[in-house]
Amino acid sequence: MEDLHVDMNRTNRLMNLRLKITEIGFDVYALPDNASACDGFEEQGVMVAAASDEFWDNGGACGSWYRVKCIGATNQGNPDPCNGDNSVVVKIVDYCPSGCQGTIDLSQEAFALIADPAAGKIQVEYDSI
Repeated sequence: MEDLHVDMNRTNRLMNLRLKITEIGFDVYALPDNASACDGFEEQGVMVAAASDEFWDNGGACGSWYRVKCIGATNQGNPDPCNGDNSVVVKIVDYCPSGCQGTIDLSQEAFALIADPAAGKIQVEYDSI
């Protein structure tokens, strides 16, 4: 019988992260002057996101890729903000400091692909890829 070693701390942290992101949702994000905490002024494109303290992990989140899908609203102002069954792939390139409105902030371009930008904040599901 082969031993299977599973890092339960990492597994539990990822499972908790998924639940927290799904509950908290995402907010719109714009890179300030194209600078980022992960790569300085290196061009990253527009399919990017910033991570809050929830999973920044002292920069450990830098370069991580996520497939993100809108699953619902966070407020009654826009009860159906999702753009169908669309998903988007984003790269974590920046840190979203304390007071950040979401667990992770998507760029405006990424947000607009999965939801109505007027919603501002949505519930999502995601997978690390």
